[in-house]
Amino acid sequence: LHCTSANKWVADRLDEDIYFWLSNEAKCIRLSTIHNRTGCATFNDGMHAQLRYVDNTTTGLQLLHANPSKYPVAIVMPLSFLATNLLNAFAQNLSAINGIIFLQDSDSDESLKPPTFLSDGYSSDSTSPVHYLRPASHAFPYAWNPTGTDNNLREYPFAMVVVSGTQSARIKQWAQINEANLARGQFASQWVEFTYPMYARNDTQRCLGRDNCLPVGGYSVWSTFQEYGVNASQAHDEHVQSSSRLIVATAQLDSACLFHQNVCRGGNANMAGLVGWLAAIEALSHVRHLLHAYDNETTATPQHNQIVFAAFQGESFELVGSRKFVHDLQNGSFECDERMNVGTGYGCWQPYASSMDFKKLNFSQIDAVVELSQIGMAHHDEQTQKLDRTIYAHYERNGNPTMRARNADMIEFAQWIAGNISTEQSMGYEVQAANSSALPGTPPSSYWSFLNAASREIPGIVFSDHAEAYRNRFYHSVFDSYYNSLNVEQICMTATMYARLLYGLALDDRNATRMARLINADCLLVEQLLECLLLDRSCDLVSHVAPSARDASPSQYTGVYQIIEDDDIDGVSKFVFRFVANLTRKTASTTFGTCSSNLDCAGKGYVCGGTSHGQFCMDSKTYFHSAVDTNLEFDYDSKRWSVRDNASTLVFAESMWNKNIGTRFYEKESEQTQFVMFGSGILMLALNMLLTW
Repeated sequence: LHCTSANKWVADRLDEDIYFWLSNEAKCIRLSTIHNRTGCATFNDGMHAQLRYVDNTTTGLQLLHANPSKYPVAIVMPLSFLATNLLNAFAQNLSAINGIIFLQDSDSDESLKPPTFLSDGYSSDSTSPVHYLRPASHAFPYAWNPTGTDNNLREYPFAMVVVSGTQSARIKQWAQINEANLARGQFASQWVEFTYPMYARNDTQRCLGRDNCLPVGGYSVWSTFQEYGVNASQAHDEHVQSSSRLIVATAQLDSACLFHQNVCRGGNANMAGLVGWLAAIEALSHVRHLLHAYDNETTATPQHNQIVFAAFQGESFELVGSRKFVHDLQNGSFECDERMNVGTGYGCWQPYASSMDFKKLNFSQIDAVVELSQIGMAHHDEQTQKLDRTIYAHYERNGNPTMRARNADMIEFAQWIAGNISTEQSMGYEVQAANSSALPGTPPSSYWSFLNAASREIPGIVFSDHAEAYRNRFYHSVFDSYYNSLNVEQICMTATMYARLLYGLALDDRNATRMARLINADCLLVEQLLECLLLDRSCDLVSHVAPSARDASPSQYTGVYQIIEDDDIDGVSKFVFRFVANLTRKTASTTFGTCSSNLDCAGKGYVCGGTSHGQFCMDSKTYFHSAVDTNLEFDYDSKRWSVRDNASTLVFAESMWNKNIGTRFYEKESEQTQFVMFGSGILMLALNMLLTW
């Protein structure tokens, strides 16, 4: 055997004759918090088990009642059964369980469709996600996610994997052979070995101290069309801030599931909002000439509000991206100890930031936060058999008169825009205020980070497809996929509404005719983005814009935060960065040479953006921003993380693991056969010795 960079043992020829190895399985891995551990792990030397097949809830309950203990068992069952209570029932009541293998019907993403037999839904998150981070004005934790199970916060002392459709057929057959043999009173010879040891054996503080884990997080992306309103000599002076009032337009980059690889798509939970956000920026790119905030680069008199676009990474894990961004925007929160030289850009080495332009944004000047959340699901009216495309504007219930008036004005403006869009497209679409008295305020969102950090009340709206609890019954689960009833028309119309709303808030321009003529989302782009981000990130769009972000089986799990240069950032963050850089560049027709990384452009004050024709240096104010828990600090001398005293969050960290991880299947002889073989060997040895002597 030998190790590979794919973190799996690769068998030699003899080993392949004995074992069948899984490939590209989606794994449940271990995360630590400041209190305990979550997720899955096995012993260092692996865990063996006899395959047992469960094809319906009846056979599952029968297995629970029998509670076999003579041999350790591995449950083999369809992926759809993840959406039942069998998982936790097996984990809590089977005394000899060593693993669970979930099977897919096919290799296509259709195997991630929500189970049709389950009407209530399933979510691996809690019923009230990140309720401990809710704004102080929320008197109680509202059950936004009624199908929540808290599975993401449970620890499972065994392995769990999701298997491809091609491999599932063979594994299912082996498990069925075992069941048939057991029914005849014979030995079940089809076995499996799981080897997924995790280095992190304890909480976040200790595993970080022992260098056994890394913080959960990644890199957010932010951008703006406008100048900062400072003269050339102040362009990179971190102590000179823009005087503009800011409209912060937010979305989320990541999702969360029990399995982090391959099958965690975040269809409506996060990607629908991100696609709407990207389509809105594309729509606004056609009026970039109107959005420049200043007459020219030498004057510092703002003509209107400045839109700041921010897509935050790590939001599914305690809003780490937005909390870090807000923390760094506040005066004095980010102080650079070692600056980069001009050749590598205008950033900071310690603490690391590839650009310090975020310090141009004055936190006290934020006029409003406008967020796109879960916007992808339209309601199907059973009586009229029509789709009800209604988006709900959530807002904070408490607040001073100024905040309440600003929120009411934004909602009324959005409703007026939605009415115009409905008329223009001859298609039902509206925006309603989420006025239910049962609600404490806005749902879990990046907006919460702004509310919790501000010494003043910041107006804000969170747009979603749910009036009260989530319409998405499969929030933060593998079933929240491309096939989770996403409505392209609703996402596209919402992107148009969002773009016109931001335009109107920035320019105080409410000319319906001008907006209808100039600002419209491209519905073909919306469909293309959904397919790329949810089905196959090796699509043509990603391949041209950001080749290193390609992934045929994309996962929206945020990953871990590492201090790396922009060139080494991959995944959805890299694609969004380059895609947005192209949209927000100062001039649509001018680029400044080809590039393969930001370093090719940084010395000239540009960034590396992507188009359908490749990558080019562009005059765009688009940046990465670290997304890591603000309760962590990094020692640049020891190169170790530590948790600050009195941490107020769970501070998630992902365990490191050995390279020799994987799952392999084999045939095991019964104890009687092993005894006969052993006896025969002894007898042959004795006869050989007798004949020799």
